[in-house]
Amino acid sequence: MSSSVNETTEMWREHKEAGQKKRLDNKLHATERLTKLGIDFESKNFGVHIIVSNKNGFIDYWPSTGMFIQRFNSKRGRGISSLLKLKLNVLQELAPKPIIDKDDDSCPF
Repeated sequence: MSSSVNETTEMWREHKEAGQKKRLDNKLHATERLTKLGIDFESKNFGVHIIVSNKNGFIDYWPSTGMFIQRFNSKRGRGISSLLKLKLNVLQELAPKPIIDKDDDSCPF
């Protein structure tokens, strides 16, 4: 029984560490994208909370979880891409998706 408890404890410890690493990676990636796009933001609490402004007001963003809240209407969202759509109205950094001709026989779909 002791072996089973130790294995379970170790499994949850690894799960917690993986979550911490994922949140740190999210924070670094999102902050890097904002910086590369030249979007001004105010970083609070060592980057855990970011404040971005758009034409309507401020948006509070937590990059580790991806959650954001628009201060001017209290609407919530998730993800850096959704935040950028609000900020820029269009994600300019994404390449346009190719148009697939459904009549084309070479298309594998």
